[in-house]
Amino acid sequence: MRVVYFLLALAVPACAWAWDNATVTDILRQSPEFQAIDAQYEAEIANVGTINRLPDPEVEFEYKWGNKAEAGHKLDLGVTQSFDWPGVYVARKKEADALRVVADCQQQARLQEMRLQISQLLVELTYQNRQLALLDSIAATYDDLHQAYQRGRESGHTTLLDLKKIELEQLNLRREVIEAHNAREEAFASLQEISPDYDWRALASTTEYPAAVPLDDDCLAIYMEPALRQYGELAVKGSETSLAMARLKVEQRSALPSWSLGYRYANEDGFSFNGVAVGVSVPVWSSRSKVKAAKAQLAANELALTAAKEQLAERISRTFFRAQQLSRDCEQYRTTLYSSDLPRLLRMALDGGEMTLLDYLQESAYFLQAHQQLLTLERDLALTLSTLLLW
Repeated sequence: MRVVYFLLALAVPACAWAWDNATVTDILRQSPEFQAIDAQYEAEIANVGTINRLPDPEVEFEYKWGNKAEAGHKLDLGVTQSFDWPGVYVARKKEADALRVVADCQQQARLQEMRLQISQLLVELTYQNRQLALLDSIAATYDDLHQAYQRGRESGHTTLLDLKKIELEQLNLRREVIEAHNAREEAFASLQEISPDYDWRALASTTEYPAAVPLDDDCLAIYMEPALRQYGELAVKGSETSLAMARLKVEQRSALPSWSLGYRYANEDGFSFNGVAVGVSVPVWSSRSKVKAAKAQLAANELALTAAKEQLAERISRTFFRAQQLSRDCEQYRTTLYSSDLPRLLRMALDGGEMTLLDYLQESAYFLQAHQQLLTLERDLALTLSTLLLW
């Protein structure tokens, strides 16, 4: 048989619509978990407002009765308000401000984690859609090839053995299609679980990744500097260090005397007494251990922050260089696969009798595997960039 209608598809159909950071933000804001994180943040902020208030006043009431001829009835009433040294309230205000910053950083860190999760699931969905597009294209050409050989079998130009070889390739390909379809449905279901109310119709069949970003050697600082300022977990550690410093100030100033001021009223056998009471509390023993503990906590937080910065800088560098390598690998694969018309060359070799059908199928499978490797590299690059751009 001289005419074979088999073309190896080496390109994935492009989708006119691609997701981006705005898409991730929309998905995030419509997720129930985002609402829960926001509500938790509001609760934490409301609780911060309770730490810098005066203690509740104490009201004492005492009534005694006895033999009227001897002592008669006695009534005592007292109201006392205690308060710390004034500088303590200034320090507590700074502590409250630091707590608000901690809560804000914790919220942003949780949202960053969700953004990364959504981005990576979108990468997986895009990859599986591209994989399915490629396999569906190959399946269509196998079907055309089978029909051509079926007609050749009927006319006596091809053998039953050749027809069975094609059918076996079709069976193997259908298994790959099923596996890719299941993986695609799993990724899509995970996205829907995150945000059930989001309109997924545009995203369901996307095959395009976000636009490329610069990866030249001098671009590392573009990703390093924002990360050291904005990375959620690092910001949390930085805010916790500021909070530890504010709490140390509170404990140091709490070592100063606290005061109490009260009013007293007494009535005994018809005679009334009014007066005031002033008290002072000197924290001679309790403040020492608290100040020592606060200093130790501050030192620990400072060390943790320094270590976290160094680790993050190293992670960014590794991620950046991995993205560079993956980008180079992708370009090399594209250059090799698209530099010549491989499907036409294979067809010419088969039509010209330079290779058997079995050789033709094996060579086609080889180039299909190479294209699948390119799809995998593109997915790995997109996953690496989603991590790099998160920072």
